Amino acid sequence: MDSNKGKENPILPAHATLDKLVLGKKKQHVAVRLLRMWEAINFNNRSLMSLDFLLLDNKDALIQGSIHHRRLDGFKDRLKEGIIYLISDFEVVPIYPNYKVADHPFSIRFTDNTDIVEIDEKICSIKHEKFRLYSYSEFETLAGTNLHLIDVVGRLLKIQGSYLEDSTSTEKIVLLLLLDDNSTVRVTLWDNQASDFRRQYQQAGNDCFVIVFTCLNPKMFAGSLHLNSSGSTKIFIDNNLEVVQAFMKRMGIETTDGPSKIIEEDKNKLHVEMWTIEEILQYVSSGADQEKEVICRAKVIDISSRNGWKYLGCGSCSHKLGRSETSLICNNCPQKTIIGVARFRIELVVESGDRTTTFVLFDRDAKKVTHTTAEEITALEEKEEGNTQDNQKVPKCLLDIIGKTMDFQVKIAKYNFETSFQAFTVTRITKENSIVQPEMDGNIKKEDGKACPTLQTSSLGCETGVEGKNETENAEKEAMDEVTTENEAKKKRIN
Repeated sequence: MDSNKGKENPILPAHATLDKLVLGKKKQHVAVRLLRMWEAINFNNRSLMSLDFLLLDNKDALIQGSIHHRRLDGFKDRLKEGIIYLISDFEVVPIYPNYKVADHPFSIRFTDNTDIVEIDEKICSIKHEKFRLYSYSEFETLAGTNLHLIDVVGRLLKIQGSYLEDSTSTEKIVLLLLLDDNSTVRVTLWDNQASDFRRQYQQAGNDCFVIVFTCLNPKMFAGSLHLNSSGSTKIFIDNNLEVVQAFMKRMGIETTDGPSKIIEEDKNKLHVEMWTIEEILQYVSSGADQEKEVICRAKVIDISSRNGWKYLGCGSCSHKLGRSETSLICNNCPQKTIIGVARFRIELVVESGDRTTTFVLFDRDAKKVTHTTAEEITALEEKEEGNTQDNQKVPKCLLDIIGKTMDFQVKIAKYNFETSFQAFTVTRITKENSIVQPEMDGNIKKEDGKACPTLQTSSLGCETGVEGKNETENAEKEAMDEVTTENEAKKKRIN
């Protein structure tokens, strides 16, 4: 690798543009500007896989490049965003079909023989930036396909989040953007992108009007379009960008206009979004590793008998009881005399869209749905002739739940990120009218096809109570025990 970077201007070879690249050919060259770099992280173990980047040539063509983590030491200190390089002796491979950040059919991979030389701006003219901007209708077409990560420019109307003045916070932020066709769309920023937005927003102050976001993944949440940040998302709060100036001119936006409206979330209340099963499972598999509660409208299609439909709980605290040789044991209560009470623990197989999962329904909400108690069903079974008292058999009265569609508030808990079998604890069954929809201001034509823009949230009420809290904690403890058992089994298989 050449160590004389920047000491002399190289002679640019002919055909050093991206449209001349050929699969399998050696000794190829490109003269490109390095626009943006980001780290590709393995979400399963948070390890670095590669350093990825976006390159632009003088014909305004984009291509994605990548450096494997084992080769980073030879290149990371020599690459800088915004610089033009002559890159030689690299590998050309087909582009990965999903999460594309460029339209080029190939991508570039650095090898041990790859050479990079900085080029003076005077001998090679390449734009400083390019964005892949899409329309609202194109967002809808791409939603849920995971084919392209798209860029968007829009006027910031509202900010919803917590700790907005703390640039170190990585808590999620939801933004409402006005697009140039007067439609609006929600942008959700996670992790480092949420922190970067806080930092840039504080620096911009009241001058923050129009923002460019790159590499967003369009998704449908409860029938509404959302653009979610990815690990490669970059945020540009810069009124000097050409795309920003063009947007402001089209929309008639002046720099003297008022700032965006901020909704500071009350941390004493838990705001709950509407998610589909697909979105819940994607969140778990994304490696976010942050507990949260969401509301999911789902249809019950079956009741699993794998772990039965009830458990013997403590009459005082609802925790699952253990047994000694002579008595019942509650590890949570100090009482010497323990009374066991049959309580519901029903594993509902639910579906929304084309995805299914398991929601675990506990005593309080199960009694509301079945209009009976686990004790009453148990007593009735004991009276039936020939009863085997099989805890695995699901009573007929519980089967009436099948076919019903309900709004389940479920908790995505720590154990969900650590186990292969996914079962989510229902913390309550909500009603549709409990979802609060605060109005958004502004002269806006439409949002997601609706007349008025809204951010859909919900606040937890007080009905959960001590009993519901105990049931949830008990469920989480049982689930963690199952995770531990599963992990131990895996270790034994490996050894």
